[in-house]
Amino acid sequence: MLDAVGRPVDLARVAWYWPDCREDPNAAPTNGLPAGVKQNRAEDGYTNLNGDTGFGMGRGAYYYPPAIGPHAVWIYGQNSDVILGLGMIGETNHNHVNVTYRQTVEEPPTPPIDPPDDDDDGLFYTGPDGNPIKREDVVAMFGEPELGVVSQENYPLFEVGGLRWKNGTGLYPRVFDEYGEPIAGVEVFLKNNRSNRVMRALTGDSGECYFDLSGDEHGYNVPAEKGPNACGLIGMPCQMYDTAGRVKDKNLGPRTLSPDFFYTTKPFEPEPEPPADLDDVVDKLEHALAMIENIQQLVAVVDDSAAKAREEIAAALALLLEA
Repeated sequence: MLDAVGRPVDLARVAWYWPDCREDPNAAPTNGLPAGVKQNRAEDGYTNLNGDTGFGMGRGAYYYPPAIGPHAVWIYGQNSDVILGLGMIGETNHNHVNVTYRQTVEEPPTPPIDPPDDDDDGLFYTGPDGNPIKREDVVAMFGEPELGVVSQENYPLFEVGGLRWKNGTGLYPRVFDEYGEPIAGVEVFLKNNRSNRVMRALTGDSGECYFDLSGDEHGYNVPAEKGPNACGLIGMPCQMYDTAGRVKDKNLGPRTLSPDFFYTTKPFEPEPEPPADLDDVVDKLEHALAMIENIQQLVAVVDDSAAKAREEIAAALALLLEA
């Protein structure tokens, strides 16, 4: 499995099918299975650091063209091509076809500036159809999203500006510049707070990358739990999205909330001084007036002493002149 720029994807979950394999209600691709494939059946495996995974085949996998083999493969729980007819050609030394998947991404819409929700918390929320939704709907479906605290001293940085509802088990972070243009080649990380495992992915031309959250360590229940992953950018100043995860829902199916990171520059504005306590201000004014009164009294004493000194000097000069 390769990402959008051709790099191997590790820890991607792959589904391997044949008609009699075990049941798995979450394995099917979100775009559906073709006719003739039994629903809710698949084994699965995870790709390694080279992006590879493998599945064993037995006697039942042999076939003779133009017939097709009994196996199928797809990316577990994702929008994925389904490759049918896999197996081993009869009377050969296990001759078979290996499949390579590569992620594709859609061009992102122009990011809006102002979020449409009534709470106006600075985030833009979109539903699974790409249309704006209310914050209250997001909280009901995913729990309260939590972001890293950012102060004015932190800017400029990449700030979480939007969260996107996606059905399925994939997380799709995106990265944009200050003009809303996607940035390719940014390394994004996802750290699981339960296992401390860290996954990395590189954004493609649309600024998007992908993480597979089908594993048990990524799942959580709403409203009792919070998403167990932290998501951010590697090597760049960044606000964190601290509650990424896969909602476990038997009725509606799995879903995730993907962050959009925007490069943001804000001028530094000092925090305003808190309003002073009125009683304290009155006390200080009274103290200042008392000090002024004391100074005036001291000046009067000095002036009186100076006048007496001038009289004594004049008398002394008169005595000298007489002499």
